[in-house]
Amino acid sequence: MTNDLLSPRFKNAVKTSLALVMAYGFALWFDWDRPMWAAFAVALVSLPTLEASLGKGAQRLRGTLMATVVGLGLIALFPQDRWPFMLAQASWLAYCTYRMTGGKNAYLWFCAGFVTAIITSNGGPDPTNAFSLATIRLLETSLGIICFALVFSLVWPVRTDQNLPGEMPEPPPSIPGVSRLNQASQVFIAYCAAFLLVVYVPGFPGSYGFLGMLAPFAIILATTPQLPAAKLMKPVGLSILFAAPIYMFLMPLLSGFTELAIVIFLTCFTICYALHTPEQGLARTFGLAFFAVVTGISNQQTYSFLALANTVLMFSLVLLMMHLCTSVTVFVREKNGNLATAAENI
Repeated sequence: MTNDLLSPRFKNAVKTSLALVMAYGFALWFDWDRPMWAAFAVALVSLPTLEASLGKGAQRLRGTLMATVVGLGLIALFPQDRWPFMLAQASWLAYCTYRMTGGKNAYLWFCAGFVTAIITSNGGPDPTNAFSLATIRLLETSLGIICFALVFSLVWPVRTDQNLPGEMPEPPPSIPGVSRLNQASQVFIAYCAAFLLVVYVPGFPGSYGFLGMLAPFAIILATTPQLPAAKLMKPVGLSILFAAPIYMFLMPLLSGFTELAIVIFLTCFTICYALHTPEQGLARTFGLAFFAVVTGISNQQTYSFLALANTVLMFSLVLLMMHLCTSVTVFVREKNGNLATAAENI
């Protein structure tokens, strides 16, 4: 039992849980609008060693800075021009996907792409609202990384960087140029298709916020063809099923941050301890991220089954849409390949 309590598995689960509680605590104390973004930063940069985590955190922060500039720039350039904005945002996502698969700073470009989509989709055409959203996103990302760094540098520090794999799936170091263009075009098509659905389907779930939700999945699935959208259904579904009872039945009974902190710590510890291997990294990230999304912890906490159902519906639509886009892209690619082969044989 003593050895188990001192194992790296136990220590990493404790440290990640402490960092998550700290991130939530400070974000709520500062009365920031979306404390879950600080939690995202902890969940997504969490690696067993401090150096590896800080390296990933630095890329996330730089990517968020880049996304802030680009997102505000797109809103300023196309405040009322719907179609030029769609093409510009889709092109930026495609460019980030292309750079991400170049083998250097992959996580930076991943963040630069999907955070831009979140800022532009949730900020709306109002530059003031978009600037406020971008500022909060940047502050809370920084807060999450700082909390993580403090905990991991003071509590059982591990300083040997062993080139451990990241929590998000990353492509091989070098991918042929044609494949990179295909991946970038897949993201471009997915975003434009989602944009058209949001515009032309009345009452579409999430409205423009759906676009910010789609962007990270579009980039991940395009750059990791070995990970089809259908395979994400299970970890996403299990993550939501795990978090939903906590949100609906346990959190309404809490009466202060101390009780909330205990729930956050125990939930995070359970996820990190149960899903501790590198192969379980994606499931661990989903578990932590969807806990933050589903619970929506804030100082103005509300509880709504309708909101929970809407979240489930939106993520289901995201995965369904990405499955269809991937299938169409693969079909077209194979069709073109068959035509090229036939032409060579003539």
